[in-house]
Amino acid sequence: MQTLGLGKHDQQVRRMGLSPAPKEEQVRERMRKLRAYRWSSYPGMPKSKGERGG
Repeated sequence: MQTLGLGKHDQQVRRMGLSPAPKEEQVRERMRKLRAYRWSSYPGMPKSKGERGG
């Protein structure tokens, strides 16, 4: 998860309010991983406007 900016250090920095917002591509990759996870409820969730390409 560290490659997605979700490592322990990243979370600590985010909690302190010292990290910038994630980049759009990073958010897309996080969502792709969540949807691919076997036990995730995300595959059935509708995609956001940006994920549909519009």
